Order: sequence, then structure tokens, then C-alpha cells
Amino acid sequence: MRSPRRTLAVMRVGEPDSDLAALPDRVRAAAHVHHNGEVVWRNDHAEDAINALADNGKLILGLDAWTLYPDGGVMEIPVSAWKEQAGETEDEAIERARREALDALPFAKSEGSHILIGW
Repeated sequence: MRSPRRTLAVMRVGEPDSDLAALPDRVRAAAHVHHNGEVVWRNDHAEDAINALADNGKLILGLDAWTLYPDGGVMEIPVSAWKEQAGETEDEAIERARREALDALPFAKSEGSHILIGW
């Protein structure tokens, strides 16, 4: 049994994460890479993005609700955060993280226009 990954993806500012290349075209096309390298999706694309990331073996670390302002500013509200559970396999952790993110999604949508998905 492999244990869940415990590292965060690191991106250079301004460069989209290479993990996006593995996502279906419709999900990748809907992604917005913010100037700081964080990736967000409009509310209506967030569920597809969560499922596509999990389907590609990415552990969803949490969701933040974003409101984007015309001047480039962002209001960010942390909504959910994954917590490691002892004894979980990597696949179990990925599936639990997916469920938790999907469960948190309605609240995230109510708090912003875009959803930051951390993985």
C-alpha cells in the first residue's frame, strides 16, 4: 500500500501547471490561470474540474471561493481543506478528497464567482 502524497504542487508565477495538460479539453479550456499561477474555474465548470483532476490521480487539497474584481483584485474565501487520515491508501484518499470537495462545492459557489481548486 502506498501512502497519500504529502507534497504540494509548485508552479512558477505565470506558468500554468503541467497537470492541466492531462485534463480533458473542455476542462482545460475552462481553466483560468491567475497571474500568480493559481488555477480557478468559473462556478459552472468547477464540478467537471474536480472530477477530472481526481480521475487523473490528483488529490484535491481544498476549495476557495473567489470573487474577481475589474481592477484585477481578488476576494478569496477558504471553503474546504483536506486532512490526512491514517491508514488510507492513495486511491482512498483521492476519492475521499473528491467527495469532500464536491460536498463543499455548493457553499463555495454561493460565496464567489470562481472556484480555486488546490491539488
